[in-house]
Amino acid sequence: MMKHKNISIIFISLLIIAILLMMSPNMLAYTIPAVENLKVEYTDGTAYLSWSSVANADGYEVFVNIPGYGYANIGSVSDNKVSVIGISEDTAYSVKVRAYEYVNNIRETGSFSNEVDFDTNKEADLDRVTGVKVETTENIANVSWNSVSGADGYEVYIDIPSYGYLKIGNVTTNSAILMGFPTNGKYAVKIRAYKGTNGEDGYGEFSSSKTFNIDNEDLDDDKKVELDQVRNLTYDLDKDKVYLDWSNVTDADEYIVYISINGGSYSEIGRVTGSEAIINDLRENTTYKVKIAAYNKHDDVYGEESKIITFKTDKEFEEKIELDKVRNLTVDVDGNKVYLDWSNVTDADEYEVYLSKNSGAYSLVGTVTNSNATISQLDYDTSYKVKVRAYNEKYDEYGTYSDIKSFKTEEDEDKIEIGKVRNLSVDVDGNKVYLDWSNVADADEYEVYLSKNSGAYKLVGTVANSNATISQLDYNTSYKVKVRAYNERYDEYGTYSDIKSFKTEKRYNDDDEDDYTSTTVGTVRALSLEVQNRNEVALEWSAVSGADGYEVYLSEDGGSYKHVLTTKYVKEIITDLEYNTSYRVKVRAYKEVNGREKYGSYSSAKSFKTERYSSSINNEDVGKVTNVKATVTGSTVYLSWKSVPGAVKYEILFTVPGYGGATSIWSEGPGRTISGLTTKDSNYTARVRAYKYVDGRLVPGEYSDVVRFHGE
Repeated sequence: MMKHKNISIIFISLLIIAILLMMSPNMLAYTIPAVENLKVEYTDGTAYLSWSSVANADGYEVFVNIPGYGYANIGSVSDNKVSVIGISEDTAYSVKVRAYEYVNNIRETGSFSNEVDFDTNKEADLDRVTGVKVETTENIANVSWNSVSGADGYEVYIDIPSYGYLKIGNVTTNSAILMGFPTNGKYAVKIRAYKGTNGEDGYGEFSSSKTFNIDNEDLDDDKKVELDQVRNLTYDLDKDKVYLDWSNVTDADEYIVYISINGGSYSEIGRVTGSEAIINDLRENTTYKVKIAAYNKHDDVYGEESKIITFKTDKEFEEKIELDKVRNLTVDVDGNKVYLDWSNVTDADEYEVYLSKNSGAYSLVGTVTNSNATISQLDYDTSYKVKVRAYNEKYDEYGTYSDIKSFKTEEDEDKIEIGKVRNLSVDVDGNKVYLDWSNVADADEYEVYLSKNSGAYKLVGTVANSNATISQLDYNTSYKVKVRAYNERYDEYGTYSDIKSFKTEKRYNDDDEDDYTSTTVGTVRALSLEVQNRNEVALEWSAVSGADGYEVYLSEDGGSYKHVLTTKYVKEIITDLEYNTSYRVKVRAYKEVNGREKYGSYSSAKSFKTERYSSSINNEDVGKVTNVKATVTGSTVYLSWKSVPGAVKYEILFTVPGYGGATSIWSEGPGRTISGLTTKDSNYTARVRAYKYVDGRLVPGEYSDVVRFHGE
């Protein structure tokens, strides 16, 4: 089916038993230049690699140093950049790249680029480790470094030849003793500091690498083993692969497989620990020669190569097929559904159905194994085009698209029209306004929109009856209000009412500054906050003695403060903030005296910034939940919303302001009953997001707008 160009390290297995034939003979370093200017940028689980192009290169091999395993070749690309997905969090990586070129049909490689380190660990405010020193005695290395202020411990990494850097442990002091080196040779060490238990609170930058040599007589024992020649080498050829078998050689740690293609020079294509191997991906109609040599790692001794075996592959491995065009496509429209039918295509395993809406781009809407399909939940009274093609999975072959068929869905017979809200009246009482209007036929509820000082209209509430009260408006301020009706079953809105303007009354002693900031009401202190769920902030402050409630004010990107919340609690959550945006927040207390509010001084302002929007958390392929409604009966609320196409379940983020935190409640369909609400003094919020499978993974969509309610 689709072929992805991203390289994923998730699927790498380092326990390779069979030899995967890449036809990549080793090549002298001066033949193909080394890759230069390798750079890495990491974002949300993906590492973006780029480097300077190498002249005449046919492609590049990408190697990743996976912690605990060493370097592994994760694939090849033809361009000078690649995205590596599946990067784990809280992990340190290194990468390197080398170019290759096909010479006489043999892939030959150049020297590696510089190694580039990157990690996905949380950064901590720690200095880089400096002053790394190494003293060696036989097979022991004593490593020390300068202490880092604030560090709880250090991670030690060793560069082991042929594997790359491996983490060998954590220490809480500024020194470590390393031993157990497998061979004499050149090694390197680097250190980084961390905070928290085993780095859970973040890491500092790695130190510079410090190289050292191990030269131990015990590792260079003069008593060398002698390896016999590999004998009894046999083969079994099966189309594009060959199975090799030979007799074991005493003291051999591994066996080296060499291959020659069409009389060319021999190249090492892999090593195995057992006495058998498989070479895959052989070319059609090609002559190969193979030989094997034994090898002892401890003494670095090679045995005599086996006798050469020669074999030739067939002219063609597989029978080629051609899938026919899909023919006789018919469509049958029924309301907002369409039934498709077409003739079977020989050798087709399945069929792909593509749809275009209003002459837009075609998109794949589904895959079926039969020669018919049904497409549901289309838009009513809308023009579409459809086409189908066949697919064979074994040969990864597609047939030609069918002729395009155009159709139009029918009008919705059940569609209704909701009337305009009429006879809207307003009655101002201080800083409250009482609204009343005539009932609208078929309306389930009404939305009330308010404009302050000719600003933008904002939805201030939804009611089931034909009246509403808006409280806690600003005194002596001009407003405009409008209302529209809504029918939930058909998801239809009526026309807005005529706009009504009004102005709240003055306080009878507005000139008395003490009515706004009275010394009899204490100042809010100890305001603290925490950004959560990327675009929410949880607030908490110390209670003010005698206060009846608190007002929360918010400033966005340095703008003026706006009143966003009135509460009687000392814990609150502000939701639906803009992503990646700077805010300032402050709180003041009030108490009611003779029917008027007296205010204390504002708390100290606190700054925060919401996090960036992430498609890995809110996948754009999953629709946003809309039309969330809350129907309260006593201590029970029934939440309902509009279904999201393809959704398999929904997550309700349920909060109780005044208590802090949020609880995830799950639902299989577009509705859920939640019991246990307290009295009407306890305010609640809820928002919903859908989950569906995208490319085989269950991913969430964007949260709905917040709905607010309270118990009766």
